[in-house]
Amino acid sequence: MAGLCLTLLFLPSLLGILCGVSSAPAAQPDLWFHAGDGHGDIHLHSTTARLNATSLIGRSGSLSKREVFNQCSNGFAPLLGSSLQDAHDILSNMVAHLELAVGLFDAAGEFLPDKGAVAKRTFDENNAMMSYYAFIARPWFGVADSRNRAGYKKMVGTLDLARAIKEQLRNYLEGIRVPWTTNGIPYVSIYCNDLETFSPTNQEGYTYTEDTGNPNRKPDKPKRYWVSASQESIGRDNVWYGVPGLCNHADVKSGFTNPAIPVFPTGVRGITFPSRDGLAEEKILFCPTWQPSWTAFDNARTNDGLHYRAMHVPIGGTPTERQRELARDLASNGGRNVMWFKNFFVKTLIHESTHATAFTTTRSTKLVDVYCTDDKGKRTGTPSGDMRCQIDIAKGVNGKDPLGNAQGHLDAECFATYAIATYINNVLWFKNYRAQDRG
Repeated sequence: MAGLCLTLLFLPSLLGILCGVSSAPAAQPDLWFHAGDGHGDIHLHSTTARLNATSLIGRSGSLSKREVFNQCSNGFAPLLGSSLQDAHDILSNMVAHLELAVGLFDAAGEFLPDKGAVAKRTFDENNAMMSYYAFIARPWFGVADSRNRAGYKKMVGTLDLARAIKEQLRNYLEGIRVPWTTNGIPYVSIYCNDLETFSPTNQEGYTYTEDTGNPNRKPDKPKRYWVSASQESIGRDNVWYGVPGLCNHADVKSGFTNPAIPVFPTGVRGITFPSRDGLAEEKILFCPTWQPSWTAFDNARTNDGLHYRAMHVPIGGTPTERQRELARDLASNGGRNVMWFKNFFVKTLIHESTHATAFTTTRSTKLVDVYCTDDKGKRTGTPSGDMRCQIDIAKGVNGKDPLGNAQGHLDAECFATYAIATYINNVLWFKNYRAQDRG
């Protein structure tokens, strides 16, 4: 099943949730989230619940005493832990590649005199720039083209975002405190189980229906649960808000799943609950259904050598004989395509990090999940689930905003694909989006 990551943004009511680049009127606290892969949006109506009247200290405990943000307590914890370190290394490499790509141009987006021809660039410079072209956005349109400056600014923005995420990953890994301040960087907790995140009742013991008077679910819609999050002042009690059980909706193994209700095939892999409107923390949940396959794939690639850790070549270096052997394997039978990357959990981790202010910081714009549409304007999927969609978004021929502007530089999956493609660099990926010999 094609993958999907989604971001939930809290509206002022704390019940309306919006995902994507459009906005809903404040008077209608509705729920929007991407269901992707051809399924379109799912839309639920809700009314304001009794969330602000009372509060309760949440299960996550006091933020002022929390150093560890990895709250995963099941068998997936080891892979999550190693992937957090890997994500930092991959983002460090992404920053280095983007610095090379940006360095090929002047501030107007024109090639420097000695970098316009491929023969004048190093292997890494060309790989960095052409990979950006292939997986994120077109940075250059021709000599003295008026679009070059905007293309250059997009690339600089991607570099700034990669730097911010890399730095935040380093802070978390090294236990460096980043104190929360009003409108500042929130805290984040990562979970691996629906049961650790959602509660069927709120602080008063009410289910969603009992508290709001609304039906909990409709056919083919996710059930609503409660999540606790800390308010803006450290030490204050938590608030509880209603959210859709998205993992559980697509996860037959979840403890919350009602076997009498058909599972809606959203393919959800991870969910980010960002901080908004006075909340001082974010939550990221990686769905349990995918964890066995992520773990099995990581183990298999460790055993056969086709793991990203074994295939990374430092900038300025050349592949070892073993890396050349692995490259021939990757490129055999027409070559694996970039959709192969999503089998590694670290790609979903990087994707989700672009949705969370705790990683992007307030200096950078969080990324979204851009949708492709057909010729009638109907949504057909996201880059995470369809290679053709990802290619078209990067080319700027699909997934445009209402004004017709390309959005590859705003898409989380395009960002994550570039990160992995430039890390597994014992091969080239930007040619036909498949592994090819780097020459």
